[in-house]
Parts: sequence; structure tokens; C-alpha cells
Amino acid sequence: MLLHLLSDQGQKTFLEIAWIFCIADNKLLYDGKTQDEITGTTDISKISIQIPKSEEAILLNFARECESTSDNIGKGIQKKFVEEIKRITLTAQNDPAERLKAAKALLLEKIYEAPNGTWPFATSNASEIPVAVNAWLFGEQPTRQTSIAAHPKVMLLEVMLLCLADGEISDVEKQLLQDFSRHVHIENFIFDDLLECAKSMNHEILKTLAIILE
Repeated sequence: MLLHLLSDQGQKTFLEIAWIFCIADNKLLYDGKTQDEITGTTDISKISIQIPKSEEAILLNFARECESTSDNIGKGIQKKFVEEIKRITLTAQNDPAERLKAAKALLLEKIYEAPNGTWPFATSNASEIPVAVNAWLFGEQPTRQTSIAAHPKVMLLEVMLLCLADGEISDVEKQLLQDFSRHVHIENFIFDDLLECAKSMNHEILKTLAIILE
């Protein structure tokens, strides 16, 4: 919806972050089976993540808006996430606290992954952002007239809408949203306002769909 405001690199970073939110607490599959369905012949080293169709559709729309291929980015993020999960004992791999740790490790990696190891959001003062890094993430095209402070808010709103795809934001997703907000220096009242906006937008989308599908 608003991802056109970001530069090409900014859009790529957003897609990676969106995938982290998507897989953070979705069901793990072991050789195609849930944890409760594991048998003696199940290869538990073959871990995959079950992505709901509603979230797949939103990720696809994100990719289209960014004129990118979501599949490749998704595969890369899922591979890294599974590597984190494999460090946890099998019985704890679906524990929300452990899933949160794994997702947060990837999220922070992406937040601070940039040229010279510094991401523009990692500053409380937009005027201190180096011009070169500013151009790397946000671009300097004349069509992008929004202030630097607006860009992390765009990302936050979009991932909030993704988290609402299944009707509600889980505890793991809420904590990740708050972590993201804190690290990109979005104030608490702005976070609350954006969350209310996301909920209202999601409600209107569902209401519109219900009217269309009557």
C-alpha cells in the first residue's frame, strides 16, 4: 500500500522483515507432520513452516508492490529461522518464548544489517543519518517526499496488517512488533495509534469483502 515510499533496498529489507513476522509463530512441520503426529519413522531434521494462505496472499501483494519475488526472500528467511530452531530441543521448538527468541535474533540482524553495519533506523535523530546510508535505504528520488521519520512507520503499519491476517495479533507477534518499534525509535503513542489504524483498516477490508461476496 505504502511500500513505494521506500527505496529498492528498503523494500527488500521490508520483505525480509515481513517474512520474519510471518513465520515467527506459525506451525512447524517435521517431514510434513505436526509435532503431535511425529512417529518413529519421521525425519525430524526436515523442518518446514506452514504458512496460512491469507498470509501468503499478503506477502505476495507486498512483493508485487515492491516489484520483487517474495519466494526467494521467503526461502532465505525460513532457512535461517529453521537453523535457529534446530538449536532448540525438540520439545521446546514450539514454545512461544523460544520461537520469539529465534525470530527476534533474525529481526535484529535485519534491522542493523546495512553498509558499515549501520541501519538508518538505529538513530533517534533523523538529522544524524549519513546521506549515503539515507540514499541506500530510502533513495533520493523526487517522488519520495515523505520525511525519514515516516519510513519505519510505513513498515510497522504494513507488518501490523500482516499480523492481523488471521484475525488477531498473537503474543509473539505483539512482542516482535514492540521490539521493532523500539529499535527504530517509534514512540509508544505512535505505536498504539498505528495499531488502532491497522485494526480499523483490517475490519473495513473484511467488511468490504463480505459485501462483495454476498
